[in-house]
Amino acid sequence: MKEPQTQYTLLISDTRGKRKVSLGASRYTIGRQTDNTIQIYSKFVSKHHAALLRIPRSEPGQYIYRILDGSTDGKLSVNGVTINRQTKVNSYDLQHGDIITLAPDVELKYLVLTPGTLEEDEWIGFESLQEFANTGDNPSPNTLTSP
Repeated sequence: MKEPQTQYTLLISDTRGKRKVSLGASRYTIGRQTDNTIQIYSKFVSKHHAALLRIPRSEPGQYIYRILDGSTDGKLSVNGVTINRQTKVNSYDLQHGDIITLAPDVELKYLVLTPGTLEEDEWIGFESLQEFANTGDNPSPNTLTSP
């Protein structure tokens, strides 16, 4: 019997509200421009603000996501990437619960949900994941859309 897989999730809070993005791809670009795989709505976020890279771990099906400041061509973002409201980073291996600040009005929360943690209710600055998923105004967790 196949065990349930770990889910990697970003909870995003920007000027358009809160939404959830399930991570599964090996690479994401994050920024305010429409050509990003994860578009952020804030005038303080760079056009191409950051990248997320999926890094395989030694256990099959297990990953970490690494966030990199700036565009894929190496240009750093204007406001940088701050982790847990303390440390500005150029590159960082994300851990469950990390808060990523991209601008004064933009925060992302990185969650690694294993079968035992799917019902956790400890998200700083967000409703419980269950309430969050049940709101009608957020996109499908598997669909990234632009307005």
